[in-house]
Amino acid sequence: MKKKYNIKYIQKPGNKTKTPLYEIAPGTWVTRGHTPERKNWKKKWDDNPVNVVKNNARWARYYNKNKETINAKVRQRRNNNKEHTKKINDAWNSTEYGFMMNLYTTAKKDARKGRNGKDPLPFEFTKKTWWEHWLKQKLIYGMKCPYSVIMGAPVEMTHIRGKDTGKKKRMILTNISRDQIWPGFGYTKVNLIFCSSKFNINKNAISPLGCWAVIEIAKQREAEHHVEVKTGEDNFYGSKYHTKAIREHYLNALPKKYKTKIMEMAYLQSRLEKAKENNDLEKIAEVQFEIKNFYEKK
Repeated sequence: MKKKYNIKYIQKPGNKTKTPLYEIAPGTWVTRGHTPERKNWKKKWDDNPVNVVKNNARWARYYNKNKETINAKVRQRRNNNKEHTKKINDAWNSTEYGFMMNLYTTAKKDARKGRNGKDPLPFEFTKKTWWEHWLKQKLIYGMKCPYSVIMGAPVEMTHIRGKDTGKKKRMILTNISRDQIWPGFGYTKVNLIFCSSKFNINKNAISPLGCWAVIEIAKQREAEHHVEVKTGEDNFYGSKYHTKAIREHYLNALPKKYKTKIMEMAYLQSRLEKAKENNDLEKIAEVQFEIKNFYEKK
């Protein structure tokens, strides 16, 4: 290093030699890797793709040769610093990126297991494309749950970890969750959406308004991706047949008295869309008033 710093040496547990610390500011001591000069050098190194490839290859060779020793040291370090490790993990998992990567890992694992333990589900994401899929959704809905936006009561989603106490985990209902729009069709660009944990749980006993929100999201994806019709067995989605299948799936889960309400909502929505196409402001206002009254009915 070009700049001269005051140096002191400390003995870290488990290390045979003492570790040098450098005083970069009065009372601020850091290891060599955290000095300004070293950090700048590291940044320049990491910005060069060739160096990144070389470094990854070198680390892969070292890890494969010393896998057992490295893993044993990691386990020992975690066991010796459980509280500190949990604190670091919770901090990382509560970041937006860390939270989304956790969702990616669990989704990939569940896809391998398959629906109800049967055949594996489609899973067409990498970590990079999973993150990009989330960012694309954020451009449209921000941090709001898409279903709740359509239902007219937007819910701000969160990404909080580390709030579990005891043996039972306490679910945070506003947290982001991964959802298959059409259950059982896997995690694809057409079928994956991120919604609040509460709405995802409530899909098991979905309300008429919730049912309508799912159908609307399916129609949006259908229009966005222009997926061709895939006939045969149950493997079709991304077309008018997919929307019909979703509609039938959720309508059949409802009591008969609610099905009429769904049809009324569909009728009002179609009238509103037609009025917008014709740019009939008076008609738009009239139908919007009817929709508002419809939702306010008990």
